[in-house]
Amino acid sequence: MVHRLAPGHRSLFRAARQHAREPGALAEDVRAFIARCEAQQAEERRPFDAAALRVNYQLLQVWDLLGLYFGCQEPFDERIWPVPTGYGASAPVTLELRNLGRGKVSLDPFPFDVPGLRVQMRGKRLASKRYPDEASFRKAYYQATSEALEFELV
Repeated sequence: MVHRLAPGHRSLFRAARQHAREPGALAEDVRAFIARCEAQQAEERRPFDAAALRVNYQLLQVWDLLGLYFGCQEPFDERIWPVPTGYGASAPVTLELRNLGRGKVSLDPFPFDVPGLRVQMRGKRLASKRYPDEASFRKAYYQATSEALEFELV
């Protein structure tokens, strides 16, 4: 389920992109937790190809950003970088997204092998960007009707 904010609210998408680049100042206990997790992950990654894991991680980030892009606001012109193009030595590309209106979004370069790919996701449209408290948000969220959000990628 996707939480969809009022049209024009882009800060969540932009904040997620920024956080991926600059996590900022973190509390000591959070830094310690991250250090423990990263040490465990390093051990678990050992038997796998590091380059392939790096590409897979970048692709996961791209898909996560696309989910935020489509699920948190009406589409808008945006760029996502880096987007891997394969597992070899090829350089990553910038994926440009352009809102063409009426649920149609241009992706360049187009990453799919079929033209005019239609996609759907479930979500709720919330009328407001801000709520006075968590209880007000929860009430609005649970009263909102779940709907299919449809897009055509060209």
